[in-house]
Amino acid sequence: MISHELQAPLCARQVLARAVRTVRWLLAAALLLLGAQAAAAADYECKGGAELPSFSANDLRDLKVTGTCRVRIGVKSYFANVNILDGGILLFRESGGPARSRTDFWASSIIIENRGAMVADGGQKSAAYGLNGGTLTIHLYGKNEAQWDAALQKFTTQNVGAICKSGPNNRFNKPQGPCGVDLDIWNSNGSAPVKLPIDDDKNVPITDYFYQYGPLRGDERCTDGSIFTNGKCASPAAKVGYFGSKVLAVSFGGALNLNGFKGSADEGSKADNDPTYSGMSWMRLDDGTHLPNDMSPPNSPELLFLERDPGAKWQEGDEIVVTSTDYLPSHSEKLRIVNYKGGQIVPFHAVESSTGKIQWRHNAVRYGGPADAAAKRWTARLPDRIKDNLDADLVANGAETRAAVALLTRSIQIVSAGDKVDEDFRPESTHYSYGAHMVVRQGAYSVQIQGVEFRQMGQGGRLAHYPVHFHMARKTAGNTYIKDSSINESMTRWIVIHSTQGVTLARNVGYKSMGHGFYLEDGTETDNKFYSNIGIYARAAVKSAKQNPRMIPGILADNQDPKSFTDKNSKNIANPGFPYRSDVENPTVFWIANGWNDFIGNMAAGAGACGAAYWLVPAANMNMTDVSDGNDGMMKWSGYAALQKDRTYAGTTPLRSFYRNYATTAMHSCRASNASGNTPVL
Repeated sequence: MISHELQAPLCARQVLARAVRTVRWLLAAALLLLGAQAAAAADYECKGGAELPSFSANDLRDLKVTGTCRVRIGVKSYFANVNILDGGILLFRESGGPARSRTDFWASSIIIENRGAMVADGGQKSAAYGLNGGTLTIHLYGKNEAQWDAALQKFTTQNVGAICKSGPNNRFNKPQGPCGVDLDIWNSNGSAPVKLPIDDDKNVPITDYFYQYGPLRGDERCTDGSIFTNGKCASPAAKVGYFGSKVLAVSFGGALNLNGFKGSADEGSKADNDPTYSGMSWMRLDDGTHLPNDMSPPNSPELLFLERDPGAKWQEGDEIVVTSTDYLPSHSEKLRIVNYKGGQIVPFHAVESSTGKIQWRHNAVRYGGPADAAAKRWTARLPDRIKDNLDADLVANGAETRAAVALLTRSIQIVSAGDKVDEDFRPESTHYSYGAHMVVRQGAYSVQIQGVEFRQMGQGGRLAHYPVHFHMARKTAGNTYIKDSSINESMTRWIVIHSTQGVTLARNVGYKSMGHGFYLEDGTETDNKFYSNIGIYARAAVKSAKQNPRMIPGILADNQDPKSFTDKNSKNIANPGFPYRSDVENPTVFWIANGWNDFIGNMAAGAGACGAAYWLVPAANMNMTDVSDGNDGMMKWSGYAALQKDRTYAGTTPLRSFYRNYATTAMHSCRASNASGNTPVL
């Protein structure tokens, strides 16, 4: 028993202890309050009316755009997640800024939600960004948290994708679902056709089945830590991202309008009216001027001669690539323009050569054409009955075998950064391949992209994470296009059109894909237009320091040991090489899963391994819904999109048009069989 003499001091100590605990609790509460206030301050809402503040890399904030917010030109701006919604416009406008400005905008993600828009232009009617010499670079950064277990064939850890921030009601107090999708449209989930808030190219409102979004593979972790299953997270309050991370995303009702100057055709020019004309984006060497040549002055940069003057659309310091014309696809060469003042003669420095000189011969003579040797003018030897049935240009000018020269640099650049803000994309020696990606989903109000460079984009070996990806967008708004743009050194594919209709791809340059390049994915893609695009070097996903220096795995790259297929204890399923190893064995520049599309004036220049320039693939529809609609889990289609409904009808859609397409430096020019067959079309 404690004596009274000792009790008083003990009570005092207890009071003191309680006081200390109270002070500590109050201090902790104050710190929590300050932390909450700091967290609140970290989110910045731009309601319009003023220029967007330029926050530093040490003061990262989420940005919510709900008004017209103009980004300051000529400075660096840093943000975490950016959400544009409910009347918000994120505007990059070159006019009013300094000449030859450089603007850098850093974000970990950008999501354009319903009634949101992101615009980049020159400021005047039809004026392009870069007309005043400026460059806009959008850097997307972020770290991959997903872990794939090859033995289990599943993700053991997944990313939390970027989250939409639209509330339960829009500014007109109308109920809405995730990402601002009208609630009644979201809840329809394929049960019946609905009217979407977009018009076709004749200004007629589009009616279609709408299917609820689900997360992309590897990005299925919800904000409560659970995995998105059967259309929901474990907690009703939790959210999931529908676009992945390190992403530029266009959601239902969102608009993305980017208009860059370099390499772009002027509005109303020949390029808009002639699908075989590649404009200022890429062109051929002038007939009769091989590369290298002996026309360069001593101790001066080498010269190449173009078939036409690109004008101000090509400038000093820009990067270009000249295509291989021999048997090796790796012989396409990247060059940098130097001391250039315009015209058809372009001085250059070879970027990948230790001497700065061109390394390989690039043909610049049309076979049998006016500049070829007289003995090779084969058309002169043909009887009239044959010549009268040949293309007039072929008879007069010979076969087109000249190298092409394509512009990589553009005035607007969307580039992959590293894991964190202000960190550039890591070098090849690190084998880093977690790039940024762009995805467009169903109901997007407007996607019009011209004069943009997508550099080192795509997430290596990851399904559905490509540089440019129309992901189950189905019927797109009228005049949806990507034109005069470049996809420069992709981590996986170039442009993927997946269960999507009505997109125009014109005069785009794809350089160094991993696996297939321009890719129609699932057999339901119809009414898309491929006009004068060029794909340069579809690389095989093989273990090769030269062809695949980042050691990126292919998506269609089944690398199981064939012996395991006969092991009765193995869970491996035997399959033919096609298509399951085609990213490794048969990388294809234009992969065509449905023929009912237009292919005019395109060029395929180089495919690795046993690859192909064009492949009309015997595909069957493989378009499962993200979230079960309560039926068979397959989307509903009509017309030629529905024809290849199963393996019985695989590859039965006809080619809508296939005219004046070119191929070089590939084992197969054009195929219409699986890999085990021997049925080359051309």
